[in-house]
Order: sequence, then structure tokens, then C-alpha cells
Amino acid sequence: MGLIKNMSDGFALSAAPPEWFLTSMGRRLSKTGVVVNEQTAMQFTAVYSCIQVLAQTLASMPIILYRDKKVGDKSSGKDRASDHPLYDILKTAPNKEIPSMYLKETMMGHICSSGNGYAQIQRNRRGEVISLNLLPWTVTDVKRNRSTYEIEYSTNDRGKSVKLDPSEVLHIPGLGFDGVKGYSPIRMAMEAIGLGMAAEEFGSSFFGNGANAGGVVEYEDRMSPEAKDTFRKSFNEKYAGLGKSNGVIFLEKGSKYTKVAIPNNEAQFLETRRFQKEEIASMYRVPLHLIQDLERSTNNNIEHQSLEFVMFTMLPWFTRWEQFINFKCLTKEERQ
Repeated sequence: MGLIKNMSDGFALSAAPPEWFLTSMGRRLSKTGVVVNEQTAMQFTAVYSCIQVLAQTLASMPIILYRDKKVGDKSSGKDRASDHPLYDILKTAPNKEIPSMYLKETMMGHICSSGNGYAQIQRNRRGEVISLNLLPWTVTDVKRNRSTYEIEYSTNDRGKSVKLDPSEVLHIPGLGFDGVKGYSPIRMAMEAIGLGMAAEEFGSSFFGNGANAGGVVEYEDRMSPEAKDTFRKSFNEKYAGLGKSNGVIFLEKGSKYTKVAIPNNEAQFLETRRFQKEEIASMYRVPLHLIQDLERSTNNNIEHQSLEFVMFTMLPWFTRWEQFINFKCLTKEERQ
């Protein structure tokens, strides 16, 4: 069955979308008051950078299908199974629209943001895999049927809910405890991400809206409300904004300007931003130097951190992908 080839227009939902989708679209606020979900969190540079590192690192590694090389009854190494229908799908082109790297990169990005990556498995009449097509996590869900206790998949195809058999879906979940789906890292770290986004928004507002010579203007004579509004408007037009920093302020006779702005470093603004970057990097187990934070980096510790990144971050992901592809795309006989 050929269900989905291009999901770019597949976000049309039924009249009553599930609660998990509404929640992910922005109903939840962090305690900072910032909306944190899988979309908004990508606007936070630390989150985007970590996901980009993980997705591109995994996608750059080729997936090669091998078979055991046997001499008699004994195994003597492995050969590339280049004649197997799945070989070219995994290594070069999963379908007619995208190369293998794009499928892996996008699915890994989905896993790192939502906790789950999905692709539809299309088979021929002999049961051989002939293509893998992306299924966006935003319109795809998996659950365990309470009556039959079977795992069920559903997705949205042009506004219609479609059920998929588990054999039709390559589902690679992240960490999760129910044996069905992975947890969203964004939701699990919502408060940490929200604090980082709030600090970033505060910095943008400070430089975008604050008069950088900022302070209080005092007049000897009392001003009418209309005069105050006119003066305030004129002052902001001349001195507010980053591009007008450090300018000379000219005031009329009888007025006095007093600077009262608190420097950002006294409010621990920069420290807060750095700490939140470290929090996000630790959540994804990405070394800081890989997201362009070199403040504490040396040639020696970068080398060791890079090795640890391969061993303790990427190796578990490689193993996870390998086992789920073997489990879903190969028969029991082929896996042996």
C-alpha cells in the first residue's frame, strides 16, 4: 500500500485533534511564562545546535546491510548484501524523493525533539521493502490497545485518520518507560529550556527597546501630560535601540539626565545564559565545543571529549537504529 509520498501538506487535522497534538502546539507554558514546545524550542540556539549535531552526525554514517559469509557450517566473516532489495534503500535512496542522509537526519531530528521518529515501510507482494517514507511525528501517533494489548499506529493523510499495521511503520523511539513510545526531551526539560529562552528574550528586549544611555530625565518646571508624551516619543526616536548606542544626549535648558540602568553582568545575565546552554548540552550529551562554546576548551580536552561523544552519545544511537531497522525491515530468517 502506498500511503504517503509527501507530507508537506499533511498537517490538516480532524475536527477534534488529540490532546497530545494540542499540547505540543503550545498550550503549555513554562514557569517563566514562555511557551515551550517542540517548535518554539528550536528557536533557542542551544537546542537547535544540539539537535543539529546529533542529527547530522548520525546521518553522515552510512547504513550498510551485511550477510554472514559461511564456509560449510561455519561463519567466516561478513559480505555486503548488495543484491538485497533493502541494501540500496538504506545506503542510497529510501524512496524516489530524498536521499538516505535526509531521511536519517530528519528522523533523528524528530527523535531528538519529540522523542519519536517514524517512516512508513512499503513492501511488494513478496513482502520485500521497496521504500521508506517519512511520517511527521506531528500527525503520527502510537498507542497500545487496551482490549487486545496490541500496538496500533495512526497517521493523518490529507485530513483523514489512517491506521497502520506495526509491520508498516519503522518507529525509532528515544528513551521511554512504557515500551511503546519515547519521551519528548523538550517536554522533559521544559523549565530549563524555558529559562534559557526567557534570558534570550530578555537580552533581545534590552538591546532592542532600552535607551542604552538609559536613565531618568528631570525638569525644573512641571510638564503637561501632552508635553511629556511628546518628549518621550522624541527621546526614544533619537536614542533608543542598539544602533544608537553611546550617542551624545542633548537636553533643553533646565533638564537633567541621570543614568540608572543596571549593567547586565551585575544581574548575572551572562552567567544565566551560559548555565542554560550547559544544561541543554548535558541533556543531549553533546560536548560544549561541538556547539561552538570554546571558553573552557583546550586541545587535550577537546580530543577526549570527542572520543567520549562517539562512545557514550553516538554509539547508543547507532545501536538503537541498527536494532530497530533489523527488527522491522528484515525477516526472522534474515536476522539470523
